[in-house]
Amino acid sequence: MSLLLLGPEGPTPLEAGDTPPVGVLAHGVVAHRVRLAATGARARAAEAEALAAELAATPPEATHVALGPVAPDGEAWLAIADPEAVEAALAAAPAPPARLVPAALLLPPPPPGGTSAARLGDRVLLRTETLAATLPAAAAEALLPDAAGAPPLAGLPLDDAGLDLLQGRFAPRRPFWQAPGFRPAAALLAGLALLLALVPPVAERLRAAAAARLADEATVAIAARVAGQPFDSAEAAAAAVARLRTERGVPELAPRLAHLMAALEPEPGVRLARLAFTATDGLAATLAGEAAPINAVAARLAEGPFAFVQQGDVMRLGAPRPPAPEGTPPAFARLAEVRRDAEGLAAVRPRPPGPAGPALARLLAETGVADPTVEPRADGTATARLPAIRAGLLLPLLARAEAEGLALVRVEVRRNADSTLAADLEVR
Repeated sequence: MSLLLLGPEGPTPLEAGDTPPVGVLAHGVVAHRVRLAATGARARAAEAEALAAELAATPPEATHVALGPVAPDGEAWLAIADPEAVEAALAAAPAPPARLVPAALLLPPPPPGGTSAARLGDRVLLRTETLAATLPAAAAEALLPDAAGAPPLAGLPLDDAGLDLLQGRFAPRRPFWQAPGFRPAAALLAGLALLLALVPPVAERLRAAAAARLADEATVAIAARVAGQPFDSAEAAAAAVARLRTERGVPELAPRLAHLMAALEPEPGVRLARLAFTATDGLAATLAGEAAPINAVAARLAEGPFAFVQQGDVMRLGAPRPPAPEGTPPAFARLAEVRRDAEGLAAVRPRPPGPAGPALARLLAETGVADPTVEPRADGTATARLPAIRAGLLLPLLARAEAEGLALVRVEVRRNADSTLAADLEVR
């Protein structure tokens, strides 16, 4: 496979091989591992667009979405890219690339609960089981101190996960007369074009109604998969999924951390100095760096899916905003809400009833935390103090705690004088 890095500096060969080369985009793109409930191609596309609207830090019209191959269980990589970055990459290519792939998905899959990392110029590629992103070196080392010793990308066994950014508006075009079925359908298309030209209001209503039906089909399919039962209407399906979200609880810290990482990615001079999270107030991240790049990070966070307040160098991410913008047609707003709730429920593994202390102690031991100190409380909650832990252990630990049904009540993370972190946890 021939790989060609396409960036602002121009094309840079990464690996020689067959032609035409595969283009590699190393900035302006984040990939999330998601689970899709819909099965049809059109319903999956609608579901992917709704999910991207929740995850992206920019409005949908300023976002390019690409979906990778879907596994039998519905899991797939979903890439969210800056269209200008994709356009710049294609403009930098000496010839149209065979495909365009996110650089972070070239990393080999990480071990369970771990992270794969590699250096590419002044940036670090990170890939976990659920996220793949390219970060400035300083930001990557703030999240994962081990990133300072990451090997160069060249020489690693590469795996692009099959995701191609050349979809939608960037999909390769071919002459219309080469399209399958063009000749038999030409007369029908001509007649339809004439009809649509004569009655544009009718055409618009038909298009809107068809799009709403597709959205409702996706809503019913998602709810049926999550709840394990069929539904007669999209309204009933959405109500059932909302009840399940309330009953089971969903991860609260992990999605905020993912949004924060995406906002930090374009600012190499900004690093994380401190993190604090509570279930009631959300996430507070203290940033270190110059004022201008910190304000640029704040601007991205303000456009994201969480209520946002900036207090100097402290960024506060509060409650989730409604997943669909105000004025969105009801069918699409309903689909966005169901998709958000289902995604959260899919990340939770039901925990057996009982106090949180034993479950937290087991999780710390399995993660490799040496001599953890866990203090159970009479109300069933538990606290743990971790005076020195590597970021490479802490971040997967927090994600796994939420995935296994341990609700994070309070988390405080501080940087130690060395490359480790100090953390205080409270779970229920």
